[in-house]
Amino acid sequence: MQKNLILRYYNASKKLEQVLNQLLKPFQLTMRLFVLLHLIQNTQNSVPSLQKSLGTNKSTLSRQLNQLVRRKLIHSTTSSNNHQKHYQLTAAGLQVLNSANTAINQINTQLFKYWSKEEAQLFNVLLDRFQRDISQRLD
Repeated sequence: MQKNLILRYYNASKKLEQVLNQLLKPFQLTMRLFVLLHLIQNTQNSVPSLQKSLGTNKSTLSRQLNQLVRRKLIHSTTSSNNHQKHYQLTAAGLQVLNSANTAINQINTQLFKYWSKEEAQLFNVLLDRFQRDISQRLD
């Protein structure tokens, strides 16, 4: 086994994050805000569930949510039974998310267009395993 796998993964992920942040700049989003919009769209819309999915502290999450609220990309409602805030995409938020998704899908296509179907499937399997092993062994 290569000794530098973690370092190689880290370097690749940092480069990909730079590319994606540059790609998202016209939408005034960072990758973190894009992921947050994506989670809110997919019904993980309470602070505790978002916090768990993102693995971030409440203060950072609140700051990010407030930024999206100020830009009118999301709005919040408070449930009457447990006094918990829930967030939903606005029409503008959905439009920004859809446009950003289109741009990211183009990068995805460009990046993997020379990979065989089997290579792409193996990559997905290995990424799933890597993520699961991190959660099980390092958390």
